[in-house]
Amino acid sequence: MIFLIIASITEAQVSDSCYPPCRDGFICHNGECVSECNPPCPKGEQCNNGECEKIHDTLVQIIRTDIPCKSVFIVKPDLGPQIVPGKFNEIELRSVSAMLTNAVQSNIDSDNEVISAGEVSTVMNCNAKKIVVKVESYHKEPAVIGQFVGVITISIELYDSMQQNTLYSIQKFKAEGGRHWGDTVPLENAVKSVSKSIRRHLKVKM
Repeated sequence: MIFLIIASITEAQVSDSCYPPCRDGFICHNGECVSECNPPCPKGEQCNNGECEKIHDTLVQIIRTDIPCKSVFIVKPDLGPQIVPGKFNEIELRSVSAMLTNAVQSNIDSDNEVISAGEVSTVMNCNAKKIVVKVESYHKEPAVIGQFVGVITISIELYDSMQQNTLYSIQKFKAEGGRHWGDTVPLENAVKSVSKSIRRHLKVKM
């Protein structure tokens, strides 16, 4: 009799849970994923902690005009839905960009600075080398039990100077991350995996 009671409780708990787990912006209610925002957010907005926020196509960038000259400038990747498809907020995309540029920085001995593509024009007069980090492609592939693995390809372009547009070296890295549900974790896992490869194998002679 005790066993039957335990079994019935377990069945009730399972019926109220969502599998796979709900993605960001949704909560589990009576076994279904529903938006945290009520009413649901209109097109072009996403739910974040119960509030509708506009989805930005690209990261909002503040262009600095007082960047001191360094020996090397690393141009961080521009990220947006055309490059990294999925529902990501600015914090998540900034984290991806930081992980990639940090991996590149670990291979550079000379003083360096990470800048955005929009800031390149402000340091054109510096006698410096330039490294451009790009996300060539990213996609998710289905894995077991409804999970996904992220697959990412990164190119790292090396230039002799800030003014030069003809690269003298390009290195590409491709990696697959650990499987998980949703959008955010498969991307994060793929970036961690490719960053490890960059740290180990990137060759920078500047």
